[in-house]
Amino acid sequence: MAGYPSNTIQDLSVKFFEFAALGLSTIALAPVQWFKIVAFLATASVPVVMFYAGRNFFYHHMFRDKIAVVSALLGTLYWWNSLPREMFFYGMIGFPAAAYCSVWGVSLFYRLVKDSPKPGLLHLGWLLFAAVILPLHVQSLVIFMPFMIALLIVPARRITGTLCFWLVAALAVGALINFPWLTTAFQHRHDDVSSAIVDQLPLFASSDPLTFLIDYLGAKGYWTFRPSFVEKGFRLMLLILGAVGTRELIKQDNRPVGVALTAGLSVLFLLTYFGAFIPGLAAWQPLRFKVPLDLFLVIGAAFCLNQWLTRQQALRFYLVPATFALGGLALVINIVQTESTGKLQLRADMRPEITAIVDWVGRETPGDGRVLFEESGDETGFVYDGMYLSSFLPHLSGRQLIGGPINIYNDRHHFAEFHSGQLFKRDIGAISDDDLRNYLRLYNIGAVVAFHPASIKKLLSIPGLVTVERRIGPIHLMKVNQPLSWFVEGDGKVQAGANRLELRNLKGSEILLKYHWVVGLNSEPAATIEPVRLADDPIPFIKLIAPPASLVLRVQ
Repeated sequence: MAGYPSNTIQDLSVKFFEFAALGLSTIALAPVQWFKIVAFLATASVPVVMFYAGRNFFYHHMFRDKIAVVSALLGTLYWWNSLPREMFFYGMIGFPAAAYCSVWGVSLFYRLVKDSPKPGLLHLGWLLFAAVILPLHVQSLVIFMPFMIALLIVPARRITGTLCFWLVAALAVGALINFPWLTTAFQHRHDDVSSAIVDQLPLFASSDPLTFLIDYLGAKGYWTFRPSFVEKGFRLMLLILGAVGTRELIKQDNRPVGVALTAGLSVLFLLTYFGAFIPGLAAWQPLRFKVPLDLFLVIGAAFCLNQWLTRQQALRFYLVPATFALGGLALVINIVQTESTGKLQLRADMRPEITAIVDWVGRETPGDGRVLFEESGDETGFVYDGMYLSSFLPHLSGRQLIGGPINIYNDRHHFAEFHSGQLFKRDIGAISDDDLRNYLRLYNIGAVVAFHPASIKKLLSIPGLVTVERRIGPIHLMKVNQPLSWFVEGDGKVQAGANRLELRNLKGSEILLKYHWVVGLNSEPAATIEPVRLADDPIPFIKLIAPPASLVLRVQ
C-alpha cells in the first residue's frame, strides 16, 4: 500500500514456480527456498527434456537413441551459450523453461498423431505438459501451436476419435488447473501497458529490417551480457545444420517431422525478426522467440549430425564437420570469456560501498518517512554494483521505499518510479520546483538516494530542499528538510508491515493517508474506505470516513 511499485496483475512468467513453491512449502521449507529449488530443477532438466524430445521425434528411426543424445547435448550447450543462460541470470526463468518444454510437448503430440499408442506414460506426459505449459509462460501457445497444427494437417487420415479424446483431455486439464489465475489476468487486462514498456525499453523488439542479419552476423547483440559477439557462432551452426537436417527430413521417410519443423520454424522466424513491425505483436517483445526457434533447429541439427556420423550424408561430408567444428570453437571461446569474468554469476555478497548505503539508510534516515531511491538498470550500467539495490533495501534497512526501477511489468503501480534521471514518468529536470516539493510532501519523503547528474542537479538547485549527508562515489545520500507525516488529512500513529497498516490514536472525522488504495482493502474493525485521487498519480489513496480511534487495514 506504500508508493513502491507492486504488480497488480499476474506475473505471467513465474506462475508455475510460484504455485509449486507454495504447494511444496506445506510439506517442508519456506516458499522462497522452494522457488529457488524448483527453478534450479527446471534448468537441470534441460538435458532430459531434450533427450526425450529427440527420442520421440525419431522413435521409429534405427538411430533414435543417438539422435536423442545429440539433441540433449546441443540443447544443453545452447543453454550455456545463449539467451537462456542470460535469462536465468536476470530472473526471467519462465520463458526459456517454457521453450524447452514446448519442444518436448510437440514431440509427445507427434507420437500421439503418428502411432496412436495405448494409454501409458506417453499420455501421462501429455497431460502433464498440458498442466504446466501455461503457468510456465502464456506465450507458449504461440510456440507450440504452429507445429501441432502442421502435424494435424500433414497426415490428415490420422485424426481419429482417440486423438480427439486426448486433445480434449489436455484442454480440460489445462483449463481446470489454470482457470483461476487466467481469469484474474483477463479481468485485469486493462492494466496491460506492454506497448508502453517496449517503447520505453525495447529489450526484445527491433523494427530494423536487417535484424536477422545483425542478430547472426553483426557485432551488435540484442539484450546480451556477453563480452563479445562470439555467442553467435554456435547459433549460426544450429541454423545451418538445422536447416540442412530439416530439408533431409522432408526428403526422407520422416516427412511429417520435416514439414512440421518447417512450418513452425517459419512462423517463429517471421515472429522473431519481423513481429515488431506490427504494433500489437511488438508488445510481445518478439525477439525472445529466437529461443524456441533455436531449440527446434536443434532437432534438425541433431538429425543432420547423425546422418553425417552414420555416413548417410555423403554429399555434405565436409560441410557438416566444418560447421560443427567452427560452431564448437565459438562455443568454447564464448563460455570461457563469459564465465571467467563472472559477469553472469549470481552472488549474495555486497561490496563495502553498497553495504555503506544500506547502513546509512537503516541508521540515519527518519523512520516516520519514506526513502526516495533512484535505481539504475541497463540504461545506466547498474551503478549499484550490478544489482537492483531497491529490491533488497527495504528488507535490509527496515525503511519504507518509494521509487525503484523502470517499469518492465504489466502493471500501473509504477507511476512512483525513480530511475536514471526519470522521476514520476518525467525527466526530473522538467519538473517544476513547486511540483517537486509537492511530490516529496505527498509521498512523505524523508530521505533521498540519488546518483544521476540530472537528479543531483535538480534536487540541489531548490534552496533548502535537501541536505547532502554523505557521498559514496556518484551516489548522494540526502535528507529532505520538511516535516514528515503519513496523513494528508487527520492525524494519528501508523505502523506498517507486510499487508498490514496499523492505525492508532486517529484524530479527525475524515482520514486521508499517504498510502495507496487497492481493490480488496478491508478494515478491522469495519470502517468506510474510499479511494481518492491526488495530484497526477493514477493510483488512488486511502480515505477513511468516521473511523474508530484504532484499526488495522489489510488486503483480503
